[in-house]
Amino acid sequence: MLESAAVIKLCNLMICNDSGALHLANAMQTDVMAFFGPTVKKIGYYPFRENDKVLEVDLDCRPCSSHGTNTCPLEHHNCMYLIEPDFVASEVLRKFEV
Repeated sequence: MLESAAVIKLCNLMICNDSGALHLANAMQTDVMAFFGPTVKKIGYYPFRENDKVLEVDLDCRPCSSHGTNTCPLEHHNCMYLIEPDFVASEVLRKFEV
């Protein structure tokens, strides 16, 4: 855990899912872009620093759980599939614009 924290501290950006890595990055004051699928910020577990960003889509079926599950109750996982790669790439590029 300490080695992971030390490496994350050296990063300019942590791109991760809603997980322990997100929270380590916040603790190390590393900017975060986090994928949120089944979970939502209002549950209370989200990156909170000024330059952090949650990557998500707004769907009526979210949240389906407080920690996510291996199976989608509606059998489509649109909360993850609809986060488009082009959107993610544009957000990352925007962060590093000079």
